[in-house]
Amino acid sequence: MPRCDAWSGPVAHAAREALATGDVKLVEAWVHAAWRPELRLAFDRARRASADGPSGADVATQWFLETAVRLHRLGERAPFVGLRTV
Repeated sequence: MPRCDAWSGPVAHAAREALATGDVKLVEAWVHAAWRPELRLAFDRARRASADGPSGADVATQWFLETAVRLHRLGERAPFVGLRTV
């Protein structure tokens, strides 16, 4: 079973889908309501940065995935030490 803090985990998958479709609600389900405003702000910034071309999209995607997983882990009261490759 994929870990929630992994690049291949369900939170990162939902974050990628959200960016690809423009629907932040796909990843909001993984984040506690208290931190959803921060998630939405990160989503909007990542979408704008992605419009700057492939290099901007790569950086924006990584940053948004890390933000989504960090906020998810915060809701679990678990530390975030970065996205894992498992």
